[in-house]
Amino acid sequence: MLKVHVDVGLLFQLKFLIKSMPYFFIQKKSSIISQSGKDALDLLQRLTTNNISDLSIENPIRTLLTNNKGRIIDSLLVFMENDRNLNLICDSGDTSMVIKEIDRFTIIEESNLYDNSDQFARITVFGDVGDFFFKKPFNINVIDSKNEIFFERFKIILLEDRTKKAPWYELIVKKEYLQKITKLLISLNCIQANEMDLNFYCIYNLIPSYNREYGIHTNPIESGLVDLISFKKGCYVGQEVIARIHNYNKVKRAVVLLKLEKPVSIGDKLTIGSSIIGEITSFSEEHNLIALGLVKIKYSSEGTTYSINEGEAKIMRSSK
Repeated sequence: MLKVHVDVGLLFQLKFLIKSMPYFFIQKKSSIISQSGKDALDLLQRLTTNNISDLSIENPIRTLLTNNKGRIIDSLLVFMENDRNLNLICDSGDTSMVIKEIDRFTIIEESNLYDNSDQFARITVFGDVGDFFFKKPFNINVIDSKNEIFFERFKIILLEDRTKKAPWYELIVKKEYLQKITKLLISLNCIQANEMDLNFYCIYNLIPSYNREYGIHTNPIESGLVDLISFKKGCYVGQEVIARIHNYNKVKRAVVLLKLEKPVSIGDKLTIGSSIIGEITSFSEEHNLIALGLVKIKYSSEGTTYSINEGEAKIMRSSK
């Protein structure tokens, strides 16, 4: 069998690092839920996996909404506008599902949810970001709050998401200012990326994506999202199941980064001998040399080689 040896790390450097510039991607939908009411924060603390008691204007926190079986409904980046008003960025894009699920557990709490996606645009900035926003903040004066900056009298909400394992920011602006902020980013040598660029970045950095590496088909631990779980705080929906998986080492799968020999598709099976070990969950359409897979934990160590599509796939990194 002819084997193709590709330096994937070099390809990544050529695509994302050689220019030493950040990239930005305009999300199709901002997927923002606004939550108001004096019990809003306490309600989210009771329903989601992470400890968000330290949430503040300067400190956005990512948390997971899970069901009673410990499966992931959505990943939420929660940020605060003021002492009472919260905003939830939904990774799934399905704000109605999140609102319905939170409302189901809202009994006597004073909390109101509404989809605010139509008012805002969301821009994801990634890549070689460095100190782009803080040392060279668009010639904008940063005011009291670290995550609020102003340009030509309109506000930009700047959220750093440290849970992504690689540089990642979210910019939130009113939709009427999207064209202005786009021109501003381009003028500062921030390159506009397409969906394939962002997908490649997520794959290479082992960043799980909704309905691929995580979702209603997985629990947070096997999806590589254990950092979004607080094992010290009180109960949340699905807490007993997730705690049992963690405490009794019952994790069955892990997300792995694979180096490929041949093209693959989502759902293609990874095998060792005659046994199916896992499947492809994400792949890079642009050059199809790397992919993410969800595989059995026993066979998820770096260097493990699988058979797939009459070729091989080798684990470069694992989330376990």
